[in-house]
Amino acid sequence: MVMVPTIATADRHRYDARLSAHRHRQEQKRALYRSADGKTRVACAVSKQYEDGGYWYAYHPAWEDFLAQGEGAFFVLGCVYQDVAYALPYDEIHGVLEWLHTTVRDDGKKYWHLVLAREVDETLALSLPKKGKRLNLQPYATQLPPQ
Repeated sequence: MVMVPTIATADRHRYDARLSAHRHRQEQKRALYRSADGKTRVACAVSKQYEDGGYWYAYHPAWEDFLAQGEGAFFVLGCVYQDVAYALPYDEIHGVLEWLHTTVRDDGKKYWHLVLAREVDETLALSLPKKGKRLNLQPYATQLPPQ
């Protein structure tokens, strides 16, 4: 069974992703973490809240490659001023990439745009603009500890 990672504390609007299935973690880069054996992996991004109440994230191909190499991998979305984060399993995020907008920079590097939008009930959902739908994020919600 793969354990969903939990989010520890906010420090300058960045969450330190800790893997609950493993005692030790190894930081790959600022947003990428893996267990000592490399099987459990997390890419973690944090967004400020925008005027419309939503959140915006970039998802990079290097993160996609990193998560694809794990047996239990998650893209964790932290939301400033929220008491929850969303731990999307790799298969879920990988499966919606074709429905997201992308940007190709001048240097040829590409990234996907993830937009969390407010629903009528005030919950957040991942916008899938090329599909004209939204993905309910409640099944992936992880309660954060009090600060």
